[in-house]
Amino acid sequence: MSDHDPVIGKTPLIASAVLLLTCVGAVGAVQAGWVPMPEAPAASPEAPAVSRQVRFQDRADGSVVVQAVGGGRDVVIPPDSGGFLRGVARTLTRDRKMRGLGPETPFVMSESRDGALSLSDPATGRTLKLDAFGPDNRAAFRDLLHQGAA
Repeated sequence: MSDHDPVIGKTPLIASAVLLLTCVGAVGAVQAGWVPMPEAPAASPEAPAVSRQVRFQDRADGSVVVQAVGGGRDVVIPPDSGGFLRGVARTLTRDRKMRGLGPETPFVMSESRDGALSLSDPATGRTLKLDAFGPDNRAAFRDLLHQGAA
């Protein structure tokens, strides 16, 4: 051994091994279900500032109709626009079809008092936070929400 070789005592090595095994064991115990995973506190539901129920319908010409339920007006999205909105509508509709659900239950578009936008599907329990998809895509849904509510 030379003068420059590091010497690590047994105690730090044993302590590191015990720490590593404890972490792996704790994760394994939670994954196996032996130890319950702590639940995150439920967010308090905030009443939306603006909310409307809609149905999405594809037309033969490639346009998408956003049908207002319970008031408001329908909005037609031409075939050459609204790509993100069209994709979201088709994804949610396809999810329902895969689960054997039909279009009876409307989707819910809402904007909270702090401006957060979401699109919920009460039939599947799925909610998309639309703010996560960037400002342009968020604006498309916000415009649709307020245009149809007029």
